[in-house]
Amino acid sequence: MKQQIYINASSLKHSVCPLAWKRTIIDGYHDTHVSCKIVYGQAVHKFIDVMYETQDLGAAKEAALLEFRVPKVDDRKSVHMSDEKHLLNTCFDVWHNYILQKDEQFELLVLPNGKPATEVTFSIPYYEDDTIEVSLCGTIDKIGKFKGGMYAIGDWKTTSNYDPAKYLSSYRMSPQLRFYRLALIVMGRKYPESLLGTIGNSPVGCFIDGIFLKPKSIDNMIIRSEVFQYKDMDQFEAGLIHNIQSLSGYIKADTFPKLGVVNGTCEQKFGKCSFYHACSADNDKIANLILQRDFSQRHYDPLHRKD
Repeated sequence: MKQQIYINASSLKHSVCPLAWKRTIIDGYHDTHVSCKIVYGQAVHKFIDVMYETQDLGAAKEAALLEFRVPKVDDRKSVHMSDEKHLLNTCFDVWHNYILQKDEQFELLVLPNGKPATEVTFSIPYYEDDTIEVSLCGTIDKIGKFKGGMYAIGDWKTTSNYDPAKYLSSYRMSPQLRFYRLALIVMGRKYPESLLGTIGNSPVGCFIDGIFLKPKSIDNMIIRSEVFQYKDMDQFEAGLIHNIQSLSGYIKADTFPKLGVVNGTCEQKFGKCSFYHACSADNDKIANLILQRDFSQRHYDPLHRKD
């Protein structure tokens, strides 16, 4: 029986190392300690999504708090990231002062089911060989169109980064927005008559709406990146196919090398690879004990996790 594999944008950072990718998308290892910064961002996303769908401030507030009131690892240097009042102030500011008042050029699309095109999930069959079947999965924060212009994919990011220009420009070379663009391209190939297929076959821009968080919420800034028009999608897709085919070969051979020690990705932009300690163990028995200690396992389901 062929192995069914789901790939989302956040898993791509592991694709440079077959062992790390396998542990993520096949074994389903995930960190049991969720940072307050991640939870904060998820709560903001939830608030915006519910507001778009219901226009009900009370419902959006309750949904955000429900998302926020989960076990999380607090940061003593950023106590505001665990503060419900700070969170709600940010949510209200994003909705009332940015979405309703300042973001006049971007118009959110309405999907065929009548719902606004926010938190748009997708799972698209993409690749198949004699070993695996692969689907592209994920959630796009918002899909819309600029007035008098092109369709666009937008992604919200909450961050404490102190250099907005540098932070936003980094997405020029990020795989996440390209992955979403590829999903629409594939929709255009498979379902050209659908709304998303029509968009996928049209020029599409991609941008980040950065919510730059400060200890005092009144000092927060909301800044949009430039609108990226990726001209290298053929190269991006070729690289993705190469990595998928390589993974298929490793699955067939039942061997997964630690390529992180070859290409230097055991140490990454924001610290060590999550499997660093397991991979540095002296033998497989110890590595497995470390994995059991540091991670939980569940079926890898990208549609029930945030990119």
